[in-house]
Amino acid sequence: MVPRDPGEPQESTEGLESIPENNDVQGYEVEAFAQLLAEQARDDQLLLGYLADQLGSAWPAAVQVKKAGLLGRGGVSEVVVLLEEEQYSISKQHGRLVPTVAKVMGGIAIRHDTLTVGEWTQRLAACLSKEAEKSEDARQALLRLVT
Repeated sequence: MVPRDPGEPQESTEGLESIPENNDVQGYEVEAFAQLLAEQARDDQLLLGYLADQLGSAWPAAVQVKKAGLLGRGGVSEVVVLLEEEQYSISKQHGRLVPTVAKVMGGIAIRHDTLTVGEWTQRLAACLSKEAEKSEDARQALLRLVT
């Protein structure tokens, strides 16, 4: 590890461990992303907004955002992430978050499982990490989410 210059400004890693200096960042990415989501989950709208903004900009082809209100001018009501054969959806229904994971075959969801927010965030983070293993662009997008 290279010593830091005491006068050099430090990036904020509040609540997060430092990124490993070697190339083995997959475990870090999953944990850090799941931790960020868990922190955002304290406020339903904050979590939905974070997912819509950050995940939507990192993976625009995989993320669909639905908004409430007339002509979709309200807050985010649902975020859907389609990665390979799994569809991760989290929506606000009757004042609470409802996170689900669906098995998708041929573009059709054949099985839906309702999870806790914690389980959903862990599974989504793990799936995004797998995507990051396949593509350098996906890896960089995931790193931007956690740093």
